[in-house]
Amino acid sequence: MVKLFVGGLPEGVDSIRLRQLFSQFVIVNECDVIKDYAFVHVATDEHARTAIEKLDGYILEGKSINIRWSTSKLRKEPGVDKRCFRCGTNHHKTLQCPNDPGNNSLKRTSSMGNIPSADIADPKRFAADVNDLVPLYDQYMDARVKYFYFRERLMKELKARTSVSSLTVPTPFVNGAYSAPPPTTLHYEYLFLFG
Repeated sequence: MVKLFVGGLPEGVDSIRLRQLFSQFVIVNECDVIKDYAFVHVATDEHARTAIEKLDGYILEGKSINIRWSTSKLRKEPGVDKRCFRCGTNHHKTLQCPNDPGNNSLKRTSSMGNIPSADIADPKRFAADVNDLVPLYDQYMDARVKYFYFRERLMKELKARTSVSSLTVPTPFVNGAYSAPPPTTLHYEYLFLFG
């Protein structure tokens, strides 16, 4: 069993897609995609050489992938392992690994000052008392009733407006509902003569 590293995967490529690609050239025993890289287990060294020869530099969904022999000391054999991928211990999963530089959840307890770590682990420590929440819930229910009342009222008004707007209302000066205004010169002459 040979483990290959596949780097430079485009976003959204899953193990099924990668397995289909490799299966065109070699027999794939297992395929694990992790973000933008993956590990593919093939049956023999010859299959590994064929995969590297055929697929190294292959353009997958617009991005060039690279394939190398895996140098990882962990999980040489396919199958789900209960060990941490980063350090190899059975005491924790990879997400909780203390060797992971990006794992801040373990560092929070030491940087929180004088709060004991047991207080942080206790989920009830910062929980609100139920009696404190009753007035908030009552306010929520009142607001909800008002919301639905005004929403229903608005919908009725909009419905009434749409039924009224479907009637044709004559517009002045367009369809002759009103006579045209007199010319301005006659208006001034009238004011001058009779005004």
